[in-house]
Amino acid sequence: EEEEAGGSGQELIQVAHVAGQVGRPEDAVRFLQEAANLLFESCPDVEFRASDRSLLAKSLKLVINPLRNTVRTLFSALGPGFAGEDKQQLLREYRKCKTAELKDMCEQVVNLIRDIFLPMAASAEG
Repeated sequence: EEEEAGGSGQELIQVAHVAGQVGRPEDAVRFLQEAANLLFESCPDVEFRASDRSLLAKSLKLVINPLRNTVRTLFSALGPGFAGEDKQQLLREYRKCKTAELKDMCEQVVNLIRDIFLPMAASAEG
């Protein structure tokens, strides 16, 4: 059961820090993405503090690394002689699902950087 955090970008950032402290990197990433979108839309020259950027990087790493390891393990598990054809098919389907999940998460990161953080950086320099 998920609770949605409403409110300002700064409130979302505070909730993200709490999520990071209690071991919920997925939630921290989600709240920081929402905060970045809100802050950029309402005030394009706003900056995330270094601690906010650090939390985002750490949380993304904690979310993406297990997915990467899962995909890597599934690729090696599909070698010859590992399992019967039925199990191989199940592994292929699971690998496809996890690969799509990893791709989606990586695309979210690229979009966040391209659409929010790079424009923020550009406005801060100008």
